[in-house]
Amino acid sequence: PNASTLILVGGKRTVEILHGFLENHLHAVTSLHGGRMLAQREEAVKSFITGLTPILIGTVIAVRGVYIRNVKQIINFDFPRSIDVYVDCIGRTGRDGTIGHATSFFSEENRNLANDLRDYLRESHQEVPEWLEHLVQETKQYSNHRRLYGGDRVSSSNSHLRVPKNGHHPLNNGGYDYDVQQDDSNHQQKSDIWWDIIS
Repeated sequence: PNASTLILVGGKRTVEILHGFLENHLHAVTSLHGGRMLAQREEAVKSFITGLTPILIGTVIAVRGVYIRNVKQIINFDFPRSIDVYVDCIGRTGRDGTIGHATSFFSEENRNLANDLRDYLRESHQEVPEWLEHLVQETKQYSNHRRLYGGDRVSSSNSHLRVPKNGHHPLNNGGYDYDVQQDDSNHQQKSDIWWDIIS
């Protein structure tokens, strides 16, 4: 329960919303984004490192360059804008021969990264989830259709990708939980890829 958790998001508004939500649910949490004064940012990092607040929420940009050891869990609440940034984000856990855990929320708006994500998983010797393979194929078919005929396709048939969420957000165990283990001598981490269609 007290494992250090770094939650990465795309913007400072999301930082503030999540911070308030977790605080209201009695979690010890601190946050970090570019809108904070330097002293506030330093205090947030210190509080996280010492374990006073085991949850740190921050934008990817604000956390970049801040070295934090012993992060047990990374949550990409907003999926990074590129696979290179994704790899950098999940690489913040499981350092120095320890085991870390990374969870990423992947939504319809991240569709353009499906092919790169699949390639990364393959290169890392991780199993590629079936829903991701389907998404890559559907995206290729759509691209081919636009290249050959121009314009938008007549109908959208991605219902096979919809995963029942039972009306819950992924944080409440909705969505699709896909669990894979990556092992190598210097870096061990467990990645959960979440598929969530936000309606």
